[in-house]
Amino acid sequence: MAKRIHPILTTNTSNCRDIIKLPIRTRFATGNYILQTNRAKFNQNDVSAVCRVCGKEDETISHFLISCTPLETERMSLLKSLREQYIKVLELLNINMHDIDVDFIHVIINPYHLVNYCENLYQNAVSYVKWDTSFSEDYFKIEQGVRQGETLSAYLYKLYINPLLNFLCDSGLGGKIGNINCCAPTCADDVALLACNPLDIQTMVDIAVDFKAEIHLKILSLFGNIARANKNSSEWRLAERQLQIKSFDSNRWFIDMKKICIKYNLQNPLSLLYNEMSKGKWKKMTTTAVHKYWTTRINEEIMYYSSLKYIPTSSFKVGIIHPLALANSANQRDINRIPIRIKIATGTYILQTNRAAFNQNNVDPTCKLCDQAEESISHFLLCCRALDQIRTPILKNVICKCSELLALQHSNIQLEILQLIINPFHYAGSVQSENDISCRIE
Repeated sequence: MAKRIHPILTTNTSNCRDIIKLPIRTRFATGNYILQTNRAKFNQNDVSAVCRVCGKEDETISHFLISCTPLETERMSLLKSLREQYIKVLELLNINMHDIDVDFIHVIINPYHLVNYCENLYQNAVSYVKWDTSFSEDYFKIEQGVRQGETLSAYLYKLYINPLLNFLCDSGLGGKIGNINCCAPTCADDVALLACNPLDIQTMVDIAVDFKAEIHLKILSLFGNIARANKNSSEWRLAERQLQIKSFDSNRWFIDMKKICIKYNLQNPLSLLYNEMSKGKWKKMTTTAVHKYWTTRINEEIMYYSSLKYIPTSSFKVGIIHPLALANSANQRDINRIPIRIKIATGTYILQTNRAAFNQNNVDPTCKLCDQAEESISHFLLCCRALDQIRTPILKNVICKCSELLALQHSNIQLEILQLIINPFHYAGSVQSENDISCRIE
């Protein structure tokens, strides 16, 4: 390839001793290093091909590097170290050493042949569908990612999946064994979502889908590091080249990054690459863009979910906990109320009508407490006669306190009693009034 120096001709240090080795290393790799066998073959005079160091065998390249006895002491430590490093690289790439038809002398002279081997593994790679012992006639090309079973794939996968698993466990959704949350058991690259009802499952699926915002922030952060790097660095030059010549249909990482910039209404990544930005300014710009996009999208989508009808639009703010999920004290009793309160507000509290709708068996939707009407959310909170004695004083107190607060705000809003019980913060005009309502109701 033009303007690309073979790694044999380069050194990782400016050490004079390493630089002096380069011509010798290059001669070995190109077969131009003069040994006794070369002299005997090309010299007109009668020249012995026997090695002058040991005087036992012909001085070939394999004899000189592996067999010559006087050089054994110095050579053994170097070969042992090289072999260990070579095996580590093969293990990282999940390659069996016996599967590579390469003489070890080739490894000594040119260890960079592994690069070509890896390229051959991934070039023109395709995937078929296997059913029993048959394979599909059609296939699809594998254009990115690592091969199935690669040792490296586990580390790359964990970079993505670990934060998501932590997020799912912290959500409190899904199945539990005692106090242990087991909502997302994982094996290799497979994740199973466990829950006792379909609503929890759907919520966890939505969490997994929306988690891509965190991945996008990591991608933008990495590109910011590349943009701030030295313009002579290989990463910066690679970014410039990919963004200039690759089409929008390409599966290259930098093109995916370009699509992310378009999604979040950021500048062209090539402009961001040329106009260096401080780390703080870059972080603020990308975080604001991502948060703005998802805040707008989530608030717009709230109206399309009937289970969220008691959560008003524009109530979602990134990094701010909804007051329904907060407690005004450290009282364990108040804290234990939070999950129930949230489930009622988001329509995920399981009532008899939900069981009847989602259960395969024939389930009676009638309220089991009063046995008079279907157990809907309005019946459970307002009409169930079995709960009258508990509900009446609490409900009277809530209405009085909220009416008083709204009167102080000079608000003429017509109150809906069910909305007031489930989410009284809907009527709050400011953060201060939210705090007032929270304190008074608690």
